[in-house]
Parts: sequence; structure tokens; C-alpha cells
Amino acid sequence: MDEFTVDIFRDLENNLLSNGRFFVGDDAFPFKTYLLKPYKHSPLTYPQKMFNYRLSRARRIIKNAFGILVSRFRIFERAIPKDVWVTDKIVRTSCTLHNWLRKTSATYLKTRCVDYENLDTGEVIEGLWRQDNLIQLQSIAHIRSNHSSRTARELR
Repeated sequence: MDEFTVDIFRDLENNLLSNGRFFVGDDAFPFKTYLLKPYKHSPLTYPQKMFNYRLSRARRIIKNAFGILVSRFRIFERAIPKDVWVTDKIVRTSCTLHNWLRKTSATYLKTRCVDYENLDTGEVIEGLWRQDNLIQLQSIAHIRSNHSSRTARELR
């Protein structure tokens, strides 16, 4: 891990996020109080299945949003060599510019650029940004154990 990753991990472990705010993850991540991940044990209850569906949908929307930003703004093609606060400003500025362009430009965002879900079949149709996007996210390595804390399970 680089120094930046260690700093973020330390801050998260020390309650950097305010109450009610979480990161959204999958089974590759350890279960923490600041990270929501799906239930994986079968059989699942209806509320657990609904939680997993909504969490999966949130992850898909987030991935879609950042994929579009990467395909539109070159600064996201590689790691941003700045501290977390500068990176936060870059992401917020890019989101603001993206939203402004969507509202004011007829050619900025093509039809079917974003992922969408066929509500009748539940099928996810991938957006066109995926064809233009050559950036691949790095795989997540396991960090320490994946045993969840009681508090993390209760928050979910």
C-alpha cells in the first residue's frame, strides 16, 4: 500500500465519515462500520434480498457515473497525484461541469451513453461509455482478515 492509501485507511478506521455515511462495496472488501456490503449467506430473507438488490443498484450507478467521468475528463485516466482534499475538489468540479454540460449542450451526452435497466426484465443494458473507456479498475487485494465486526453487521 502506498502512503495515501494508508492515510485514508487510518482516517476511516478513526471515524472520518460522519454518521449515516458509508462506502459501498462488494465481497472483496472487509466488513467495516464505514462500508456496506451485501449479505452472502443463503437462504436470505426478503429484506436481505431487497438490501442486496439496492446495494447492487447503488454500486452500478456509482460505477456508471465514474465511468462517464473517466471517459469525458482525462484527469481521471490515471491516479491523481494530489492529496485527498485536492482530489475531492477535482471530482466535485468535474461533476459540476458534467451536470452543467448535460443541461446546456445537446451533443455532450449521447443517447444510451449511460447504463440503464430494463424494468420489465431486470436486464442491465450497458452504456456507450464502456466502449470508449479503456481504463480498467485495479483489483482489490484482501487487506488483513475479512471477518466482520458486530457493529458493522448491526449497521447494515
